[in-house]
Amino acid sequence: QELQAQLKWFMEDDALRLSLDELRLSNDDAEIVGGAQLALGEGEEYPSLNLEVLFPRAALKKVRRYIPYHKFKSVQTRKWLQKAFGGGQASNGRFSYQGPLNSKAFKEGKAELLASFDVENAVLHYQKGWPSLRKLKGEIIFKNASLHARIDSGRIFNSSIRPGGQVDIKNFYRSRLDINAAAKATLPDVIRFVGESPLGKGMEDFLAQVDSDGRTNLALKLRIPLSDELRGPLKVDGKLGMKNARLSLPEHNVDFNKISGGLSFTKDQYSAKGIKAVFRDQPVVANIETKKDGQIEVSMTGDFPILDLLPEARPILEHLTSGTSRWLGTVGIPPPSARDEGESIWVNASSLLEGVQVDLPAPLGKQASRLRDYNLRYHFTPELPGIEMTYGNSLYVLGELEKGAGFTFRRAVIGLSEGGYQIPKNGIMIKGHWPSVQIDAW
Repeated sequence: QELQAQLKWFMEDDALRLSLDELRLSNDDAEIVGGAQLALGEGEEYPSLNLEVLFPRAALKKVRRYIPYHKFKSVQTRKWLQKAFGGGQASNGRFSYQGPLNSKAFKEGKAELLASFDVENAVLHYQKGWPSLRKLKGEIIFKNASLHARIDSGRIFNSSIRPGGQVDIKNFYRSRLDINAAAKATLPDVIRFVGESPLGKGMEDFLAQVDSDGRTNLALKLRIPLSDELRGPLKVDGKLGMKNARLSLPEHNVDFNKISGGLSFTKDQYSAKGIKAVFRDQPVVANIETKKDGQIEVSMTGDFPILDLLPEARPILEHLTSGTSRWLGTVGIPPPSARDEGESIWVNASSLLEGVQVDLPAPLGKQASRLRDYNLRYHFTPELPGIEMTYGNSLYVLGELEKGAGFTFRRAVIGLSEGGYQIPKNGIMIKGHWPSVQIDAW
């Protein structure tokens, strides 16, 4: 540790003035060069300091030691500044201070502090419970009671952050952290980001089953209160653009490809219109909305040959059915409170079966021109997938499937008429009645 300078002192305007010229300070943290003038006298404007120093390079975690945290009233702000930036190097550093050395100087505009330095390979821990931004390159500027950081490049997992990102705290006395960043992100990284942040609370088991591929454009704005005066929830404003992406659930034989479209989201809501994709080799159009109770629903429509829509049942159905009909599919994601209580994500497929012929005797058979309600609901429960099916008012199925075994029932009840049914403890139960059955036809 070493300090070198030319010290001069003199009296001027009833104040003792000390001048440090050709200042050079070196320690284990950095080497600093510059100059300073200190004035001591009577009155609120004293003591006052005029300081300007430069440092060519230092570890970013060591630069944090010289930030005057005690000046900030908010404990939360102080803690954030002490922990937010980790790792990396600071270079081309400049620090200047002009004005009185008292706590009122900043608020009253009588003092000016400016600190700026380039950073590279830095890490930003912007909020507990959210994935950090890594390998950041850019510039950090402290000006009086504010912070501004410019992001030139960086990484979120394996995806690249685009130039032009910004991190701002405009007022340390009423602190709010604003982050505005965009990334050229892979879809797996986007899903990982959701799963490792509060956005995916309660969906961890479901997201762990998702396989995906493709490039996306992600734009994200975060607003995080850091002071008691600005209490309130964290706010999220995100937009995701996809082109030719793929998303699948291999364990459930669900695969969407050629996904293209845009999605908007906040911390609690998701919305999208007109997303295009291909499912079972057929085009579909999907919309996403968040209901008033917080449930997220993804609805999609498309025309499907029934044999393509239910490939697991093809060996049975190909001898019994034929034709194509319009289908409506809906994926329901319960609100966080319901997911905390064990309510599972579900998918529902329904059709009037117009254009589908069922070659079975009455009461199950139908001509292609006739309509009949068909509804299938599948529950993505962690242990055993659940299934509910209705076909007109002649057939009801309620059961649990063997996990990873297609449409193999572990236990189920098959109802032949309307009524409340309960799944048996084990095996397959057939219950109910038909008014008449033509035995010969069967």
